[in-house]
Amino acid sequence: MCQPERPSPDHYDTNAQVKAHFAKTPGLTLIPRGHFYRETAESVRRDVRNIYRTHGLNRCPHHGLYWAGSKRWTSLPDRDKTMLLVIELSAQDITRWREIDADARLILTSRADLRGVHGVCVRYYQHWRDDTDSDSDNETNDNDNATNDNDNATNDNDNATNDNDDATNDNDSEAIALSDEEDDQRNTPSLRDFIRRSRPNARRLAAASATVERAAESVRSIRIGGLSGLLTRIPPSASAGDRVLSNYFSER
Repeated sequence: MCQPERPSPDHYDTNAQVKAHFAKTPGLTLIPRGHFYRETAESVRRDVRNIYRTHGLNRCPHHGLYWAGSKRWTSLPDRDKTMLLVIELSAQDITRWREIDADARLILTSRADLRGVHGVCVRYYQHWRDDTDSDSDNETNDNDNATNDNDNATNDNDNATNDNDDATNDNDSEAIALSDEEDDQRNTPSLRDFIRRSRPNARRLAAASATVERAAESVRSIRIGGLSGLLTRIPPSASAGDRVLSNYFSER
């Protein structure tokens, strides 16, 4: 595969700790916890991940802000530290650096705490591992440890975001449940309303029952009275049974 045209050189090309573009990833040291630029470094790392995702590139382990050099180098008190914005590209993506160069440099210029402070430069490196070089292996192990630390911090942030999303979803569910309950309360008549609406019907039913009872009593009185008057006028020639029945109704 043809090597792509390289970005313009800068004065960092003379720095032994800053490898040229597209070279093997050099020794890199993650900005330690508690450092002034650690929070910015984590934010920049997320921005670079967005660049990978937006342009459909394979995400490589080394990306974000680093100090150039291994931990042994950067731990020496008399050594100046050079900060790099590193974007590592896979072999099939190395030719696409132009697509992301403007976005990468915009990350640096958009942050007031990085602008001109360390003279941060952008470097594109190709993901490649040389197992025959022990020094490179040591540096790679340092890089892997630094990347794991940063990934853990990012995962913590992602977990916190997920917890917030879950809490938001729980609140939304509670709000929906309350809304449904309010709708049920508005749509379902209460027992008090049912009793209040039932009272007039109960009164009308009781009045109708009383009227029917009085009418039935009147009919019974008319029938019994008429039969009683009829039986009391039974002639003497009637049978004994007819006279007993007449006496029974007369007593009533």
